[in-house]
Amino acid sequence: MLLLLALLLSTSVPPTLGVVVVAQSTSTNSTSCLGGGDSPPFVPSNFSVAVVKPIFTATPYSQYAYGSFYAFYKKYAGATGNITTDLGWLNTSVKSGTGYNSGWGHSLPIYDFLTSAAARSCGLVLGRNLHVVSDINVTDGALFSASGSRRFDAAVIGHQEYVTQAEYDQLRLFVASGGRLIAMSSDEFYAKVKFNATTLAETFVIGHGGYVFDGRTAWYEKPFPIPWNTSGWFGSTYCCFKRFNYSGAVVNATNPVGRELEQYFGGTVFVGYQSHEENAVSNLTDTSVVATFLRQSGVEVASYVHRYGRGAVFCLCVFGEDLIGLDRPTQLFLIASVTAALPGENPSKVQGPGPPAFPYAAVAGALALTGVMASIIILLRRSRAPGDHGGATSDGGSPPPFQK
Repeated sequence: MLLLLALLLSTSVPPTLGVVVVAQSTSTNSTSCLGGGDSPPFVPSNFSVAVVKPIFTATPYSQYAYGSFYAFYKKYAGATGNITTDLGWLNTSVKSGTGYNSGWGHSLPIYDFLTSAAARSCGLVLGRNLHVVSDINVTDGALFSASGSRRFDAAVIGHQEYVTQAEYDQLRLFVASGGRLIAMSSDEFYAKVKFNATTLAETFVIGHGGYVFDGRTAWYEKPFPIPWNTSGWFGSTYCCFKRFNYSGAVVNATNPVGRELEQYFGGTVFVGYQSHEENAVSNLTDTSVVATFLRQSGVEVASYVHRYGRGAVFCLCVFGEDLIGLDRPTQLFLIASVTAALPGENPSKVQGPGPPAFPYAAVAGALALTGVMASIIILLRRSRAPGDHGGATSDGGSPPPFQK
């Protein structure tokens, strides 16, 4: 009897990583994703999403006003010849960065949204299918298991301006192996740094508009050296700092994410965005534009999906931290980037928000057939103490892996 009961009550399915799972809800009730839409997206519980805490970027910005990299940039802008003074500014401790918005730096609004009731209405729940990893963890290989398989189906990054070589390689491999990289900001991978896990020192190497540091001498180069050519796999490069004025972005409804945006908000979205930092699309091969902000002077500023290897990059490509707190199209861009089926993928439909309905009728029928209904009811009453709700913990279960 107990074996039969266990089989009938077993409804959980373990998550399967490394497999593309895309889903949409058919619910239209008041608790649906972001409160509306005919078929709102919904992230299933067996889909695993990582959000990367950008400590390497938060660290120099935490000292912006008084030292570190930015004091060096300001003092030696356009310098000629070797620079051998103030090199201490190019070495700093990540302890400073962990104290700047708890290590999130400028990207705190992205984390705040992902852990909000709005994100939970779309199926993302911290500790269940949403997990925090830092860029230090990513440098150490946290996106992959010991066997080399991906630990997450999607990864969200924000202001990822400073990265190590290992982190950069891990993010690119994550996409190539079938993952979705959702870039909710701009200015990604603009400078390379090194990290010493023993001393917690972050050291500038190259980038950010022309600087190079070999550990003994620094110098300024023109044309500006870039750490990596991101066009091939990421699809865009940093282009603009308060260069253009914008009046929203025109949606491309033939793109699956664009289709979601148009269904919710019409043909123009992100209308509250003010010029800050943006990327320009630099690779149109295997790229589908979601929404176009501007085409001018040979520059196309647009949100897009770029296929690379077996995965894809979903890039908002403007400074999304300025929008995501209040702008529902930006919030939907993130959720739809997790769930939208791309060409060649087979979407999986799920029910609306909340767990699947418990199969009471099926259980009752099966128990009646066995003739042991009364016996099992007695066993259940004896085995469950008053106030026992099935072993759920008050904090929602175990903490997410690698949370800092």
